[in-house]
Amino acid sequence: SRGTISMSLLPRSHTQFQTKEYWDSFFQKRSSPFEWYGEYLDLCHVLHKYLKPQNKVLIIGCGNSKLSEDLYDVGFQGIENIDISETVIKQMTVKNKDKRPLMRFIVMDILSMSYESDVFDCVLDKGTLDAIFVNEMDETLKKVNRMFAE
Repeated sequence: SRGTISMSLLPRSHTQFQTKEYWDSFFQKRSSPFEWYGEYLDLCHVLHKYLKPQNKVLIIGCGNSKLSEDLYDVGFQGIENIDISETVIKQMTVKNKDKRPLMRFIVMDILSMSYESDVFDCVLDKGTLDAIFVNEMDETLKKVNRMFAE
């Protein structure tokens, strides 16, 4: 749920949000879902305005959010979830393999995705941009531009 984050889960520096190591550690310590910017019920009125159940949807930086599970359960079965954290991808794969067999979880860096162009009808991001856009230095701006280029 949306609750608070334990201080032990917060990074020492906001730039750690950009690292795989931070996210692996985060998901080892917190395996219960954490909805950074709202749960499905908070977002469904907007999502259903633009998405159709037959759409192929990519959720980037999926973490352990229940968003893709909730979308799947109301009829969106063409969902792929990617995250840089191998820890959370393993957790989510095990959690969903039986109940949601068509949903995929893949370890992938959004800054170097391996998909062909035009594979997805929609890309959803609930917090990945915030994890990358930690300051306005040139290196960070290049990462943000790469994210949108992908």
